[in-house]
Amino acid sequence: MELVAIRMKEVRSAKREVESAIRLFGPANITSILDHGTFGDKLAAITVKLEMFMQKAEEVIERLEELKDSKEGTETECDRRVDEINTLTEVIVKKVNNNECEVKKKIEVVIREFKDNRDSKTST
Repeated sequence: MELVAIRMKEVRSAKREVESAIRLFGPANITSILDHGTFGDKLAAITVKLEMFMQKAEEVIERLEELKDSKEGTETECDRRVDEINTLTEVIVKKVNNNECEVKKKIEVVIREFKDNRDSKTST
């Protein structure tokens, strides 16, 4: 179970990495039309971090199931940790999806404002 505890820390750490990337590349950080080209790459970077989190989470779940089957770990403890991982997964996937939607909305606003500003300058 000690190995599982270490791996749980890795899962939590991977979750924090995804959350940090969301804060860095969230809609509040979109300030100009120049961000339109770069934020696709930044959203992709968040997705890569999410994939790493999911991989670590799946590895820990598999290990917990092995422990439960071999009777090395208590069934209750293993189930509790699997539930914790599943909850962490649901939360982080929701955050990533919400961030992507908010970033796309913000980019649309920035593009619209840029075009409106450009059009108003050319019409005068």
